[in-house]
Amino acid sequence: MLLACQEPNTGILAGGPEPAPRAELGEDCYLESSDMPEGRDYLTFGLAPTLGGEQVLRQFTPIREYLTKALGVDVRLVITEDYESLIRKSIHNEVDISLLPPYSYVQVTEQKPDIKLLASVLYLGRTRYSGFVLVRSTDPAVSLKDLKGRRIAFVDEYSTSGYLLPK
Repeated sequence: MLLACQEPNTGILAGGPEPAPRAELGEDCYLESSDMPEGRDYLTFGLAPTLGGEQVLRQFTPIREYLTKALGVDVRLVITEDYESLIRKSIHNEVDISLLPPYSYVQVTEQKPDIKLLASVLYLGRTRYSGFVLVRSTDPAVSLKDLKGRRIAFVDEYSTSGYLLPK
């Protein structure tokens, strides 16, 4: 779904690996009335505010619309105030579907091992993850070794790329 708007060679550096072949799509998804949460005729899709609530809403509205059409049931986006809230809502069944960043997924599965992984995000046909350590343009640091003993600012402690990887 996320690859549909991308050119096949976008983001590929010369000499880098070739993108994986397009994944085959599985059978159509469908829901039986018995699959729905009791007393509700809609599903909730929990998202962390990774880029700010408005940006996440813009980014995921087309996915919400696709899921609503494909599943034949209204899907409502729930953008949580932070990663910890998404983790809590996922553990306590306060959202039906969650897009969990890697570290949040680990936190949820530790407390709720029966959670089902439905899909992984693919970029150019592969699962991958990256993070960045940024310094001011005037800073002489060019490697992680250059940062030894210096202070660093982190974002949410449940963020994979903003906390776990750099820490």
